[in-house]
Amino acid sequence: MRAVEVWLDGGPADGRMLLVESEPVDGLPATVVLPQTGVFVSADDEPAPRIDHVYAYVGGIDGRPVYRYSSRREAP
Repeated sequence: MRAVEVWLDGGPADGRMLLVESEPVDGLPATVVLPQTGVFVSADDEPAPRIDHVYAYVGGIDGRPVYRYSSRREAP
């Protein structure tokens, strides 16, 4: 497998570059999921639930693959 540098459009990672593994036969995946995790100080000091940010492949701009922000979901 090789990694391809892609551009993220919209969402919390707007404008950032990301390396995505590419299959020789299938190419780039249709979606990329970026998990957001962390512990936030609050009254109960409990870890916040993981949130997955989903980016969908929409083609390319100037020869660079682009993934656009699609949705956000809380992980179980």
